[in-house]
Amino acid sequence: MFLYSLQIKNIYTNINKLLEDLKKDVDFYLKQEKEGIFTETHSKDATADALGFHGTGWPWFIDVLCHLPYPDNCRQTLINSLKHYYQGKSNELEILREFDSDYSLENAVWWYTRETFLYRILNRALRQHNIEQMFLLGFFVKDLYLQLDKGYKKLQDMHSQNPLITVYRGQLMSSDEIDRLGMPYYTTITNNSFLSTSLDESVSIDFIDSSTASEGFVKVQLIIELDLKKRSRPFSIIAHLSALTKENEVLFMPGTHL
Repeated sequence: MFLYSLQIKNIYTNINKLLEDLKKDVDFYLKQEKEGIFTETHSKDATADALGFHGTGWPWFIDVLCHLPYPDNCRQTLINSLKHYYQGKSNELEILREFDSDYSLENAVWWYTRETFLYRILNRALRQHNIEQMFLLGFFVKDLYLQLDKGYKKLQDMHSQNPLITVYRGQLMSSDEIDRLGMPYYTTITNNSFLSTSLDESVSIDFIDSSTASEGFVKVQLIIELDLKKRSRPFSIIAHLSALTKENEVLFMPGTHL
């Protein structure tokens, strides 16, 4: 059996392997949906949403979510909403039961890095600037912020003598997004969802080599230079917190100036 694309990625003789890889590719492209991973501020054609959160407004809203007090039943409210949405889907409902019984502030990053529907819903809400969904997920965003902020302060202490670090990310980006990022009137670029990078450049290169760019998408390597002495939204090495074995992964809060 052959899987056709604009570029041949693989040749399959096993239907199960084909379906497995196809699912991975679909999951990946869902992560790239809608608006991409970046917001360009000072854009001439920036469009405000109904509440006026555009440009620097959206990161400010995320900051508010990270510092709000949340009621004791906030997690149950989210779970009830998701139970209704996933009614009849046994796999998702089982994960929800686990989330209900096991979730805590101390394992927020672990839950995020599992890349379940919770990961997808959160990043989609961030990219789409969905205010209602973000309030439902606010406690989770706050817990992620607290864990990353703790790691960020440790990272600053570790690099007090040499505060410059570089991280890398392999990424498929739309040609339109790349064109926008290159416009001279964009003075600041921020990520509009959580951004995963690596201290190991080979990780980004491996990703690029293994990816297939469909029409309208381009393979890019992001090289991000960071100065830990400058004020920033938190980012942290998350190997000790992650559900995945990515020893050099660095996770950024939304709204970080890059």
